[in-house]
Amino acid sequence: MRNRFSFRQRAQYRLDNLITRSPFSQILALAVISGLIVVIGTLTIAMSPAERMGLSPGQDTLLHRVWWSFTRLMDPGTFVGDTGSLLVAITGITVTLGGILVFSLLIGILSSKIGEKLDELKQGKSPVIEEEHTIILGSGEKLPSVVRELIEANANLSRGVVAILSEVDKEDMEQSLVDRIDDMKTTFVVCRTGIPTDIDELRKVNVREARSLIVLADEGEDSDVNTVKTLLAVANLSASRSAPLHVVCEMTDRRYGSIAEAAYPGLKWIPAREIVVRLMVQIARQNGLSAVYSELLSFRGNELYLIDASPAHGMTFSEVVHRVEEGIALGLVGPDGVEINPPADRVISKKESLIVLTADDDTCRIDPSLEVDLPAVESALEHQDARPEKTLVLGLNRDVPFMLRQLDSYLPEGSQVVVAGHLPASAWERTISERPPGPFRNISFRYETVDRTSMSGLEAIDPLGFDHIVVLSRQGEGLGGEAADAECIVCLLVLRQIREKAGHSGKGSSSSIVSEIRDPRNKRLASVARVNDFIVSNEIISMILAQVSEEPWLLDIYSELFDPRGCEIYLRDSSLYLIPGRPSSFRAVMQAAHLRNELALGYRVAALHMDLDRNFGITLNPRKDEPLELCAADQIVVIARD
Repeated sequence: MRNRFSFRQRAQYRLDNLITRSPFSQILALAVISGLIVVIGTLTIAMSPAERMGLSPGQDTLLHRVWWSFTRLMDPGTFVGDTGSLLVAITGITVTLGGILVFSLLIGILSSKIGEKLDELKQGKSPVIEEEHTIILGSGEKLPSVVRELIEANANLSRGVVAILSEVDKEDMEQSLVDRIDDMKTTFVVCRTGIPTDIDELRKVNVREARSLIVLADEGEDSDVNTVKTLLAVANLSASRSAPLHVVCEMTDRRYGSIAEAAYPGLKWIPAREIVVRLMVQIARQNGLSAVYSELLSFRGNELYLIDASPAHGMTFSEVVHRVEEGIALGLVGPDGVEINPPADRVISKKESLIVLTADDDTCRIDPSLEVDLPAVESALEHQDARPEKTLVLGLNRDVPFMLRQLDSYLPEGSQVVVAGHLPASAWERTISERPPGPFRNISFRYETVDRTSMSGLEAIDPLGFDHIVVLSRQGEGLGGEAADAECIVCLLVLRQIREKAGHSGKGSSSSIVSEIRDPRNKRLASVARVNDFIVSNEIISMILAQVSEEPWLLDIYSELFDPRGCEIYLRDSSLYLIPGRPSSFRAVMQAAHLRNELALGYRVAALHMDLDRNFGITLNPRKDEPLELCAADQIVVIARD
């Protein structure tokens, strides 16, 4: 068997392995070939007289002959003067041709390797050499919104870094961000292509030196499983960190939340679809609430901060409420957790911080010595008992059973809910039997099959006979994000036509229409349909992910605000807090709300409810002592436990 291959074949095999192993090996092989050419050229003219080689009589040495051969190899024009003899001329030409061949191969190797390196950079394969950066794992429709929020969060830094690892091509990611984000401000965004569940590829974004990490859910059916696998990879790489890494992820199914916590202990996870449904139910009953949440959840405008409560130690919460400058007190954070809208006589301890709504936490502070002259409280209306309501849910997706349970928690006893979807009644019954939403305490519901993009189909169920109309997105039910948004917008336009046909008066004039929009780019298209309110679900979840990645304690606050059993945000008639048309101040409104065990956050001007550029009429954290005059149609934004 040892004689099966010849010496020439074995030598060729060894040479092939040497040359193809690395660029260094290839360059080394060219250097050896160059040396052999110089040696052969030197030996060929070893006996030729110096004068025939163009050398001086004193240069007739071996070293000078080596130099003669080397210069022909390096400079193709040197052999022109080799006319002393035929042997010298042929040797000079041969060595020069060898040099041309060697340098051509060298240029080819260098060009190839430089091209490969550029391709590698374009493909996002190089490591991220950054510290204290934010990592985003995954891509999809939420990515631009999350990056936009992080850019706002980093606006007060001299340099912030966001590193993204996704299976999407690096150039496509970068182009998508450029198309959707106008100004990166002080944030440097680095994109890398790789599989987040692969530990080796996850090393590219330098998890060990990162400050926080966000895991985005993908659009597949196994998104939660993939998120758990990603968390396991992150846990493996962050095990050697001296300080814990802030990790936040989104889960589409709450059942995977505990599994995610087991994969990465200490992480914060967000039940994305549950939050969207909870907000849809709240907003359906209180038009304008989406603008309040959009400001609270973003890094633009007023935000939630923790400030030092030491100046207020020993004071009650009611005493502190009017002594917060440039902000509004919402609650306390201490060893026992978060407490929103605590009792008026709650005493603030040394280990607690104050939760405030403010535009700038650097200027917001507590002034315990501030003397406050509380105005007299005047209101024109007392709280009225709720009456039964009728709600129409247009659209069918996997969130409907959970939405029905939420509606049962919010609506008064005796309320009715109609679900109108594209599936036949038999298919709906099979769907609802898998995860039955009942039994219900406050609502009764029925199902109708309808084409919600058809005028005749919608008119058949008399949509204007309902108090609230909720238009759901069907993304994931055979439709992509853009197609789902397009269907919602068509449905809204049909409802608008039905409204206009009814003359905006009499029956249906008081019906409120709320819709879910997935893509933030479709905001203005939805506003053209003149709906009462809408929620941009991808943008809302992106805001929460970005906020919690920066301040993990915020998730506890959001969990209570989104839960019907906790404190919530309400838009209530201004007549409950002041006399409409009579000059007042926001401090008077705050005092009126405080006497009702509520916290006033701002107000809404009804005349601006369709003005997208003016935040739909919402003003949060206004000047407390400036004159304020509201009409009966305007509303006060409060936090209350209803």
